[in-house]
Amino acid sequence: EVMFCGNNEVITLSHSASNRELLADGALRAAAFIKTKKKGMYSMKELLDESTAATVTL
Repeated sequence: EVMFCGNNEVITLSHSASNRELLADGALRAAAFIKTKKKGMYSMKELLDESTAATVTL
């Protein structure tokens, strides 16, 4: 949940999953990403950047 607070107002942004299929999809994408990488540390940003680049069509 992210909250943006002003003097007399709050904007809240939240996310929820209605089933575990979404979680399984994310785990499979992460496993596919990491199996092609050399040993080291990787961030979620790197995973998401690569995942987004592979799925976006222009």
